[in-house]
Amino acid sequence: MFRRMEYNAQAYRIAQSGKYGDAAQVYEALRKIDTKDVDWKTKLVDSPDLAGLPNNIRKKLVDDVTKYSKYATFQQDLTGFAKTVAQARANHPELAWVFPFVKTPINIMADALSYTPLNVFQKNLPKDVKIARTAMGVAMVAGISQAVGDGKITGSYSKDADKRNAQIAAGIPEYSIKLGNTWYSYARVEPIATVLGSSVDGINTITKHFKKNPNDRKGTELVTNIVGGVTKNIASKTFLEGISSVLQAIHDPERYGGSFVNSFAGLVVPSFVAAPARALDPNMRVVTNFGEAVQNRLPNLGQDFARENLPAQSMLYGGARPNPSYGLAAFTGLQTAPATQTALQQEAARVGFDYNLPSKKLRGVELSGEDQAKYQAISAQYADRVLNNVIQSEGYQNARDSIKKVILEKAMQKARQAATNVMLSQKMQDPEFASEMIRIKRQKKGIEE
Repeated sequence: MFRRMEYNAQAYRIAQSGKYGDAAQVYEALRKIDTKDVDWKTKLVDSPDLAGLPNNIRKKLVDDVTKYSKYATFQQDLTGFAKTVAQARANHPELAWVFPFVKTPINIMADALSYTPLNVFQKNLPKDVKIARTAMGVAMVAGISQAVGDGKITGSYSKDADKRNAQIAAGIPEYSIKLGNTWYSYARVEPIATVLGSSVDGINTITKHFKKNPNDRKGTELVTNIVGGVTKNIASKTFLEGISSVLQAIHDPERYGGSFVNSFAGLVVPSFVAAPARALDPNMRVVTNFGEAVQNRLPNLGQDFARENLPAQSMLYGGARPNPSYGLAAFTGLQTAPATQTALQQEAARVGFDYNLPSKKLRGVELSGEDQAKYQAISAQYADRVLNNVIQSEGYQNARDSIKKVILEKAMQKARQAATNVMLSQKMQDPEFASEMIRIKRQKKGIEE
C-alpha cells in the first residue's frame, strides 16, 4: 500500500515536470506499472513506453519508492551494531526467545528517537528533517503537559513497588489516555507510544524534581531519571521483553530470576492459546513458579490445570486486581479501564499515599501462591474497612494534606498488622509451617540445628 502510494505521488511529479514529454502520456505509462508485481522494478527500468525517461530517473524512482515503503513499515535496512544483532539472530535461531524480533523494533525505536534531540546521533536523517522532528517533539511535549498535570495522560508505573501498587489500587492504568469516563491504552501504538510515554515520564520527573526542597534537588539525579524513563519505555515493549528479562535476571537474580524462568512459559504455550485465556479471565493471578506460569496461559476448558484455577491477586485495597487484557483487549491490544474512582481511590491518589503489598514471606517462611493470595485478600479487606473509616473522620478531614498522608500510612500499618496476625494464626495450625518458622528463628539467633 505504501509502495503504491509513494509511486503514484512520484509518477505525478515526474509527469507534471514536463521534462520528459507529454505529461498525460508519461503519467499513463508510469501508472501501467503494477507495484504489486514482484518484478515491478525491472518492468519500470525496461519499459519501452518510457523511452523519454532517463535511466537515472527510473532508478531514482525505484530507490525512492523502496525506501519510503520500508520506512513507513519500519523495515529499513539495519546498519552497524543493529545489523550484527540481526545477523546473529538469523545464524542462531535459538536466540529467538531473547530477540524475537530485531528489524521492526529497532526501526520503531529509531523513528521514535528522531522526534527528540537525540536524533543528532542518527546519520541517515537530513539536518532539516532532524530540526523539524525535534520541533514537533518539543511542541507535542508542550501540548500534553497540561493534560499530564490534569491526570488525563499517564506514563509508566513507578519503579518503586510502593508507588506502583498504590497506582494500581487507585485504578490508574499506565500508558493510557482518559477520554470521558474510560481509560484507553496507547502502549501498542508505535512509534507514538515510545515518544508519548517517554514525554509523560519526563514531565512527571521534572515536576517531582521542582516540588522538592531546593537543597534536595540534584541535577545529575534529574538527568538520570529522565534517561531512565526513556530506557524503561523502550525496554518495556513486548518485543524487547526477552532482552530486558535477561539483563534484569543477571543484575538482580534473587529478585528477577524467577520471573525470567517463568517467561519461558511462552515457549510452551503460544500466544494464540494464551490470548483466549486472558480474554476469559477478569482477574490477574498469582504466579510463583514455572508450572504456574504455564497454567496462567491456559484457558479454562473444564480442566483443573487452567488460568482461572490459580489464586487471584488482590490490590492494596479494593479487592481483586482487574486483568487489563480481559475481553477483546487480549486480541486487539487496546486495553480499556473505567476512569471512575471510589472516594478512597480519589483521596489516596490526591495525597500521594503509597504502600507495598504483603510480603511473600510470613515470619521468614516462603508462602505458596495460594497463601500469598489469601494474605493479600485479608490485607485488602482490612485496609478497605480501616482506610474508608479514616477518610470519613472529622480529624482526618480537618488535617493538612501532608498530615493526611501520614495518617493513611499509620492506618495502613494497623490494617496490615491485623491481617498478619490473622494469617499467622491460620498458618500456625500447619505443623510444617510452625516447624520451619522455628528453624528460621533459631538460625537467625545463631543456634545450630
